[in-house]
Amino acid sequence: MATTPATTFTTNGSGFVAYGPTRFLDTRAGGTARKVGPNGTVRLAVGGQQGIPADAAAVIVNVTATNPSSSGFVMAYPDGATRPVVSTLNYTAGRTVSNSATVALGTGGYLDLFNGSAGAVDLVADVLGYYVRGESVNAMTQLWPQRVLDTRTGYGQDAGVPAVIPAGGTVSPVVATSNPSDLAPGEATSVVLYVTVVNPAASGFVTAYPAGTARPTASNVNFAAGETIGKAVTVPVGQDGRVSFYAHARTDLIVTILGYYTPGGDGYFVPVRPERAVDTRTSGTPVAPRADVTYPLDGNAPPPQFGVTPRSVVSNVTVVNARRSGYLIAYALAGAAESTLNFTQAGGPVSNMALTGGSSGTFYNGSDGNVDLLVDVSGYFFTG
Repeated sequence: MATTPATTFTTNGSGFVAYGPTRFLDTRAGGTARKVGPNGTVRLAVGGQQGIPADAAAVIVNVTATNPSSSGFVMAYPDGATRPVVSTLNYTAGRTVSNSATVALGTGGYLDLFNGSAGAVDLVADVLGYYVRGESVNAMTQLWPQRVLDTRTGYGQDAGVPAVIPAGGTVSPVVATSNPSDLAPGEATSVVLYVTVVNPAASGFVTAYPAGTARPTASNVNFAAGETIGKAVTVPVGQDGRVSFYAHARTDLIVTILGYYTPGGDGYFVPVRPERAVDTRTSGTPVAPRADVTYPLDGNAPPPQFGVTPRSVVSNVTVVNARRSGYLIAYALAGAAESTLNFTQAGGPVSNMALTGGSSGTFYNGSDGNVDLLVDVSGYFFTG
């Protein structure tokens, strides 16, 4: 595959503004709403809408594909840019699948959602935050990945004992405190989390939102009965330093904190047009069982172009052609062994947003078989 020069949509780093989650698109909603047809594109207005400023550089958006008539994928990319060779999420006929992505905003504050399928699909888009240049924004600080909740063991629950979340139930672990240790500090405005659903009793979804606020019309993780699936979530910190998680179906839940945003943070963001940095299907060398592998991620987004070296890179990672069931680790920090996504043998492609350190990314195949790996870069953080 040919290397494509990255397109940058802001000349300097952008800071983060806590927001939402807020629904911007639901093609199921009736009226003029309708399914996205085969190879169709939705041009979605984001900048200048629902309190997001017109000059916003990028957004974090959770995209959900539901009611698909055939298998396919969704690309989220800045409007006005050439459609890239990437995917934000992959879906199979009849399944509801979601994934979070950081997407630069293009012409007039729009982003595009492309349905790469021979069939029609409903699309839902929930904005979880945005990046903009200015003095009142926040910067990100990475943490060593630390679990803040595991309902299987009772860790992070107020009673401290194992307690599965019932259907329609909510759990609200602490993610920020005045004595942070491995958590976010009390002044944190938002946190970056991995949320993993384990062995749900039925199909459903999980919604993450600030504790003490009304539950929004949004979803972060969509799941089928019995599966283990995790997704990245960015969510504002709520009352008493907590984030709430609503479970539509009975399930266990694991939540890991990866980082946080504060006015005193030191990581500013530069978005790029999504570019594929790694595709082991074209290289012919899949990731071997129980092996670490490191790839340069700057071939399509070279840091010298911007005059800085990235502290961490934001990408969408996808596992395909799994020969055995297992998990993938995208190392945010060296040796940080929390799984980024889970996959099953002969299952469909599985994606999640990932943070990897520096201009190279290291990944671990936690299975007994080869897997193919795709890494699509959407931007990077640098120390401001």
